[in-house]
Amino acid sequence: MKQYVLFSPIGRTDPVRANADGPFLHILRHYKPRKAVLYLTQETYALHRQDDRYLEMARRVSPDTEYEVCGDETLREVHRFEIYDEPFRAALEELHRQYPACELLVNITSGTPQMEASLYLLKAILPFRIRAIQVATPAGSSNESDHLAASARPDFDALFAALEDNAPDAENRCSEVGGENAQAAILKKNILTLIANFDYAAALTLAEGAPELFSEVFLQTLRAAKLRLTLETQQAARLVSGCFEEARDGAREGYEYILMLDTLIRREALGDYARAISPALVALLALSLRQLARLDVYSLCTRRAQGAEWMISPERINEQDPALAEYLRGSYRRNGLRETALGADIMVKILDYCRTQQNRRIDTRPFQRLRDFERSVRNCAAHQITPITRRQIQEWTGGRITLEEAQQLLKQCFSQAAGRSYRWDGYAKLNDVLTRQIEQSR
Repeated sequence: MKQYVLFSPIGRTDPVRANADGPFLHILRHYKPRKAVLYLTQETYALHRQDDRYLEMARRVSPDTEYEVCGDETLREVHRFEIYDEPFRAALEELHRQYPACELLVNITSGTPQMEASLYLLKAILPFRIRAIQVATPAGSSNESDHLAASARPDFDALFAALEDNAPDAENRCSEVGGENAQAAILKKNILTLIANFDYAAALTLAEGAPELFSEVFLQTLRAAKLRLTLETQQAARLVSGCFEEARDGAREGYEYILMLDTLIRREALGDYARAISPALVALLALSLRQLARLDVYSLCTRRAQGAEWMISPERINEQDPALAEYLRGSYRRNGLRETALGADIMVKILDYCRTQQNRRIDTRPFQRLRDFERSVRNCAAHQITPITRRQIQEWTGGRITLEEAQQLLKQCFSQAAGRSYRWDGYAKLNDVLTRQIEQSR
């Protein structure tokens, strides 16, 4: 159930008009806010001091509401526009600070047109949601009523009992005035731009700075998107189910890594892509050997410590498969087969051995093309301190393969290794979900 807090200037039609609620009372009646702040000027302060009329009637209509009176007892020039912005802003920000989980209502019917204009402006620019409530005049009632002012001490019980709005079938004359929060509109546009560029971390920082403007569902999905892009996919999936395609049989990590590489190309982060292609290819080749050749390449390696680099071990290769050891020695005639870091080059050769010597049905050509691309861009990017461009990459590869072609080869090889086809529009689908959610945010 929604809870509300209310900020309300008090005008000459409050607390009652004829035998009906004034705007302030009517909002109290239909929203029952946790707290109501009344803003008084010199005229209304004088009436408040005289007989406490506003709170006397307010407590009869909404007894559980907490009330606070503020304003300026010396304020006479109520027609001036500029005098309300600062105190109104301070009051609204304080109400929001005290009750961040409550919806903030402002009464734009009581008070002067200048007060109404100030509140409507603040609704448009403050970085949290404000609902502006307008109260229609009761049919047949005049615009104002001053019969309370003429009385020394009104009979508040009798006044309350006479209110026509007490009737169960009385009309609710409150209506919410539309108009999008201008700051929220700008913020949403900026967040959508960041999402379109896969900068989920920056988008989340902006959104969490004004959480009242966004649904919790949207914030959770954005948190999941940030985790997904950093390959923390298990945590992401726990936050949001159904957004990610499930890669099975140990293939999920590679699938998500390739999707992440897609975002680097889209963002023109070509230096990052050039440096990220090597671990992608190593992981892909390890998966391919396991799935296509039934060989755990790490069983041919040693590791000096937990977390240390995997090293190819000639001794282990010779123990497990002497024919493979002989094949590799022939492939490395210049330096021989020696202990070295596990990399794409030797795994491509092992994959080719499985194809030629074991008659495995493996198409190694795309793996070799990927290895050639990776070797060209990795070595050059490692010594490049200036921005990397598509033209440079074309020069490094001799124009034999583009970034997009290399990325497509990664996907082709991954599908071959995993034994199934995949959709590669995961981030486009995720961005569509985020866009729909931000448009539906409160």
